[in-house]
Amino acid sequence: MDFIHGNWTDDVINTSTSGDQTIVAASDTSQIFILSMSVIATGDTDVTIKLGSREVGFFKLTAGQSINLSGLANHRGAPYFICEVGEDFILESSAATNLSGTVKWALNQP
Repeated sequence: MDFIHGNWTDDVINTSTSGDQTIVAASDTSQIFILSMSVIATGDTDVTIKLGSREVGFFKLTAGQSINLSGLANHRGAPYFICEVGEDFILESSAATNLSGTVKWALNQP
C-alpha cells in the first residue's frame, strides 16, 4: 500500500555543533514522514537519530563517511521514520564537526 501524505519538502542539513540539532520542527497537527536523508560528516562523530526524545538510530561516522537513506529505494512513499504529532526530527552529534546534506519530508495530512 502506498502512503498518503502532503507535499514533499526538501531541506538542507548544515550543522557544526555537538548535541541535539532539530532538523525538522514538530507539527502541532500532523505526523512528520521522513522520506529520505543524506548527510556526510567532516570529522569523527557518533550520530543519533531521534524522534522527539525517542532514539531510533545510531551511526558511528569517521571523517568523510555518510548516512544515506535513499528515496529511490523507497519510491512508494513509505517513510523511514514517522515523528508523532509534537515530535521534532533531531540529529544528535557527539562532536562539534560539520554534518551537511539534505532531508526530504512531508506532513501526513488527514
